[in-house]
Parts: sequence; C-alpha cells; structure tokens
Amino acid sequence: MAVAKPIVSLVREDLQKNLIWTYLVEPPPEADETWVRPLRGRVIPSGHYSLSVAARFVLWCGRIEYGFMDVSTDAHVPEVLPGALVTPSYLVLPLVTAALARKRRNRGPILERRALLSALKLSESEVYPIQFLLAAKFDRDKSHHGGLIY
Repeated sequence: MAVAKPIVSLVREDLQKNLIWTYLVEPPPEADETWVRPLRGRVIPSGHYSLSVAARFVLWCGRIEYGFMDVSTDAHVPEVLPGALVTPSYLVLPLVTAALARKRRNRGPILERRALLSALKLSESEVYPIQFLLAAKFDRDKSHHGGLIY
C-alpha cells in the first residue's frame, strides 16, 4: 500500500495506482490534517466523508488534465464537488462559479480561478466549463459519475 502524504503532494501516478484517497483519522506526529492515505479498491465505498477520487478532466479547449474530485457518500445521495488538478501541478478547482463568487463578494474562489488559469496558461473561455469523469465507480449503482464544473 502507498505511504500517506499531504494531499497537495498527490501526483498523477498516485491517482493512477490508487483511485481513492481518504484523510488520516489519526495523523502521525510529522503529519497534519491535510494528509491522506489510499483506500484499496476501484469502487467508491458508501458511508464515507470527503474522499479524494481520481478523475479525468477535459477543458473546454479539449486539453486533458488529471486530478481528483471530493466525494462524500455518507448521505443517501453521494455528493461530488470540485477537488483539484494535479497536472501540471496541484491546482484547486473553485467550488463556485466566478459569477456567484462575485455576487457573494467571496474573493477566495476568484483567486483560485485566477491561479488555475495562470498555471494552465489559458483563458477562462478555454478552460470552462470543465468536463470530469471519476475513475472509480459508486458501489450503489456500479456506474462512473461525470459532470461539468462551471
């Protein structure tokens, strides 16, 4: 089994080898609450909160990137939220659209979006919307989950 590591240190190879990662319940002294460890298997288990599940992302311009989505299966209906790209580097995917962030006067998602566009060296219209497809299936219906990030 792979060694635990900070979530910001995940790379594409980690996510190819282990599709599902979970936060450490009791991190060792050298770790903090951002450390994750892999879960065995290729099926997203029920009853878990905040799993990082490998995903393939297709930017609007057609470019393919890799990373993970945040998945919680502790409720009746699984929740799938933007996580981060790990190619070309660790890049947070904003949780809300730019329009909603502006309306709420929330600078965090705006700054995350700018950092993403800058690192990708692409414009907003070349990146969004982003299509995603989870690499693991849900155990309830055995299907892959995909969607769009705006």
